[in-house]
Amino acid sequence: MKTYSNVYKSQKFRKLFSAAIALKESYDMKETFEVIEKQFDKYLELFQWLNENLPLNFFKGSQLLRHSKALHFYIKKKQKPEKCYKDIRDICYQDLIEVFQKWIIFKTQQA
Repeated sequence: MKTYSNVYKSQKFRKLFSAAIALKESYDMKETFEVIEKQFDKYLELFQWLNENLPLNFFKGSQLLRHSKALHFYIKKKQKPEKCYKDIRDICYQDLIEVFQKWIIFKTQQA
Protein backbone atom coordinates (compact mmCIF):
# COMPACT_ATOMS: atom_id res chain seq x y z
CA MET A 1 0.00 0.00 0.00
CA LYS A 2 2.84 2.41 0.73
CA THR A 3 4.20 1.96 -2.78
CA TYR A 4 0.81 2.77 -4.32
CA SER A 5 0.53 5.84 -2.10
CA ASN A 6 3.99 7.05 -3.17
CA VAL A 7 3.19 6.53 -6.86
CA TYR A 8 -0.18 8.22 -6.46
CA LYS A 9 1.38 11.23 -4.76
CA SER A 10 4.14 11.47 -7.35
CA GLN A 11 1.46 11.43 -10.08
CA LYS A 12 -0.38 14.20 -8.25
CA PHE A 13 2.84 16.23 -8.08
CA ARG A 14 3.31 15.71 -11.81
CA LYS A 15 -0.24 16.89 -12.49
CA LEU A 16 0.33 19.92 -10.27
CA PHE A 17 3.54 20.77 -12.16
CA SER A 18 1.67 20.38 -15.45
CA ALA A 19 -1.15 22.63 -14.27
CA ALA A 20 1.32 25.30 -13.14
CA ILE A 21 3.19 25.16 -16.46
CA ALA A 22 -0.10 25.35 -18.39
CA LEU A 23 -1.05 28.41 -16.36
CA LYS A 24 2.30 30.05 -17.06
CA GLU A 25 1.95 29.25 -20.76
CA SER A 26 -1.47 30.93 -20.74
CA TYR A 27 0.26 34.05 -19.42
CA ASP A 28 3.08 33.73 -21.96
CA MET A 29 0.64 33.38 -24.86
CA LYS A 30 -1.40 36.34 -23.58
CA GLU A 31 -4.56 34.26 -23.43
CA THR A 32 -7.86 35.83 -22.45
CA PHE A 33 -8.55 36.33 -18.77
CA GLU A 34 -11.19 33.58 -18.90
CA VAL A 35 -8.61 31.05 -20.13
CA ILE A 36 -6.16 32.11 -17.43
CA GLU A 37 -8.87 31.78 -14.79
CA LYS A 38 -9.77 28.26 -15.95
CA GLN A 39 -6.11 27.24 -15.88
CA PHE A 40 -5.80 28.71 -12.40
CA ASP A 41 -8.81 26.74 -11.18
CA LYS A 42 -7.12 23.51 -12.32
CA TYR A 43 -3.92 24.54 -10.55
CA LEU A 44 -5.84 25.55 -7.40
CA GLU A 45 -7.61 22.20 -7.14
CA LEU A 46 -4.29 20.33 -7.24
CA PHE A 47 -2.58 22.85 -4.98
CA GLN A 48 -5.31 22.35 -2.37
CA TRP A 49 -4.67 18.61 -2.50
CA LEU A 50 -0.97 19.28 -1.88
CA ASN A 51 -1.69 21.69 0.95
CA GLU A 52 -4.04 19.19 2.63
CA ASN A 53 -1.79 16.14 2.21
CA LEU A 54 1.67 17.37 3.14
CA PRO A 55 2.82 18.48 6.57
CA LEU A 56 3.43 22.22 6.94
CA ASN A 57 7.18 21.70 7.36
CA PHE A 58 7.33 20.75 3.66
CA PHE A 59 6.51 24.38 2.90
CA LYS A 60 9.09 25.83 5.30
CA GLY A 61 11.58 27.95 3.40
CA SER A 62 9.43 27.84 0.28
CA GLN A 63 7.36 30.69 -1.05
CA LEU A 64 4.77 28.34 -2.58
CA LEU A 65 1.98 29.30 -0.20
CA ARG A 66 2.63 33.03 -0.57
CA HIS A 67 2.89 32.89 -4.36
CA SER A 68 -0.25 30.76 -4.65
CA LYS A 69 -2.19 33.16 -2.42
CA ALA A 70 -1.03 36.11 -4.53
CA LEU A 71 -2.20 34.35 -7.68
CA HIS A 72 -5.53 33.63 -6.07
CA PHE A 73 -5.93 37.24 -4.97
CA TYR A 74 -5.16 38.77 -8.36
CA ILE A 75 -7.04 36.27 -10.48
CA LYS A 76 -10.19 36.13 -8.37
CA LYS A 77 -10.24 39.94 -8.14
CA LYS A 78 -9.88 39.98 -11.95
CA GLN A 79 -6.74 42.10 -11.72
CA LYS A 80 -4.29 42.35 -14.58
CA PRO A 81 -2.55 38.97 -14.94
CA GLU A 82 0.79 40.73 -15.38
CA LYS A 83 0.67 41.74 -11.71
CA CYS A 84 1.25 38.16 -10.63
CA TYR A 85 3.36 36.79 -13.49
CA LYS A 86 6.44 36.62 -11.26
CA ASP A 87 4.43 34.50 -8.81
CA ILE A 88 3.52 31.84 -11.38
CA ARG A 89 7.06 31.88 -12.75
CA ASP A 90 8.49 31.32 -9.26
CA ILE A 91 5.95 28.55 -8.60
CA CYS A 92 7.01 26.74 -11.78
CA TYR A 93 10.76 27.19 -11.54
CA GLN A 94 11.43 27.21 -7.84
CA ASP A 95 8.62 26.64 -5.33
CA LEU A 96 7.18 23.34 -6.56
CA ILE A 97 10.64 21.94 -7.14
CA GLU A 98 11.68 22.75 -3.55
CA VAL A 99 8.58 21.11 -2.07
CA PHE A 100 8.93 18.06 -4.31
CA GLN A 101 12.59 17.66 -3.32
CA LYS A 102 11.62 17.76 0.36
CA TRP A 103 8.98 15.11 -0.28
CA ILE A 104 11.50 12.85 -2.06
CA ILE A 105 14.00 13.21 0.81
CA PHE A 106 11.26 12.45 3.32
CA LYS A 107 10.18 9.32 1.41
CA THR A 108 13.79 8.19 1.02
CA GLN A 109 14.38 8.48 4.77
CA GLN A 110 11.24 6.44 5.46
CA ALA A 111 12.39 3.56 3.25
